[in-house]
Amino acid sequence: ATPQPRVYGFTSPGLGVGLQSGLSNQQMSLLGFVLMHHNSYPISLPSLRWRATWVNDNQYISHEDLWDLGPWNAAAARGELPRLVHDAPTHEISFRRTWQRHEFYISG
Repeated sequence: ATPQPRVYGFTSPGLGVGLQSGLSNQQMSLLGFVLMHHNSYPISLPSLRWRATWVNDNQYISHEDLWDLGPWNAAAARGELPRLVHDAPTHEISFRRTWQRHEFYISG
């Protein structure tokens, strides 16, 4: 059998879980993922959900509803960002872990 390709995704329900995080903190968490894996592994687009408000941990919206995918896909085609794929994740990563990676990166 052919091994299944590795696709990373964020644990449900998405970005912002466990922190009082607004949009900027969620963006930094996604940056943390990119710093961890650069363009080695694609990201599961269905798992890339953004917390809609920092007050309520139960409202999330899809990446496609929030962002224009064209610029990301163009950068991914140049090898500058991981690809976004519609596949289910084979490996999940937590928002907290990507946030910690971002914090490590900016602290020098």
